[in-house]
Amino acid sequence: MRSGYLYLETRDDHPGMVRVRMSTELPSTQQGEAGAKIRAISSYQDLDAAAMHVHEHLKRHLVDIDRHLYKVSLAEALAALSTLSLTCRIVWTDPAIDEETLEAKDSFIEQHRSARRHRDIWIRIIIWIAVALLAFNLLSGLFGSRLGIWF
Repeated sequence: MRSGYLYLETRDDHPGMVRVRMSTELPSTQQGEAGAKIRAISSYQDLDAAAMHVHEHLKRHLVDIDRHLYKVSLAEALAALSTLSLTCRIVWTDPAIDEETLEAKDSFIEQHRSARRHRDIWIRIIIWIAVALLAFNLLSGLFGSRLGIWF
């Protein structure tokens, strides 16, 4: 387990594309690779797990796995950095990001949390049904044999 940073890069000549990069050293906020702009940097205790979680959130938008390139809005990519179950600390966000993008990011985060809450409720319901069926099966086995009832 190694700690490090995930950061998002965009390029003006490739609109709608976001590249997710990782580094064990804090990247410079001035300039990304080959003219790309660094848009956000986040810090994680387990860098590889964080990269897998971000990929899990963005996998439907994957364009190039080797270059970690996704065809996704910046807002959704920012949300993917923030919605991780892992301990995350946003180190830096580009001040040039407009308010509309930040609001869209917050909307994506709320959608993710809502979906997670609904999924957790359904899992609890299924668990309680399974426990009830097991209890019924146990009780019917105990009392059914005494009463001469065979199921």
